[in-house]
Amino acid sequence: GPTGATGPAGIASAGKMLFFYSEAPTTMSTTENGLPGVQALVGFGSSGQGPAPLSSTINLENLNGYVSAFYFTVPFAIEINSLIAFFNAFPLTPQTVPAVTVRAQLYEAREASNLFLPIEETLVILTPSITDETPAGTLLRGEVRTNRTVEKNTRLMLVFSATSNGPDQIDRILGYASASLVYT
Repeated sequence: GPTGATGPAGIASAGKMLFFYSEAPTTMSTTENGLPGVQALVGFGSSGQGPAPLSSTINLENLNGYVSAFYFTVPFAIEINSLIAFFNAFPLTPQTVPAVTVRAQLYEAREASNLFLPIEETLVILTPSITDETPAGTLLRGEVRTNRTVEKNTRLMLVFSATSNGPDQIDRILGYASASLVYT
């Protein structure tokens, strides 16, 4: 057949990549009015739950020591080029459920701080949304490109959360979470 159109330019070969993956299924929830509830903190082959409900900051101060497996300290200044996130969804509990949207975002904290703030430029909305009729194993995907600089000794943490378009709380949104962070 005929040659297809030329695709967009790829990421320069000088870029480096970090992989995040949950290994075990992650659990998220929503609160009433569809807001994010329990969020999933995803590290390098590990995952856990952060404080609920999700707010504009995540304070790890009073959580057990296991949360240190979900963040890392940047050893030198970097520029985030893109964040690509995936969620392999389990079926939702059979019920009349609104659509659930899964999101991924990097959070940052200053050196030695346990107070993490979202990096707005890294918010990824994964598609498609899921409902109680979504088949098991449906792969959700999203990507964002940015040129966000992160200073040396900043702590970075990947957070998955969910929202819904309905008023009822959803207690269990399960799936395997993973992401690739491309930086220079």
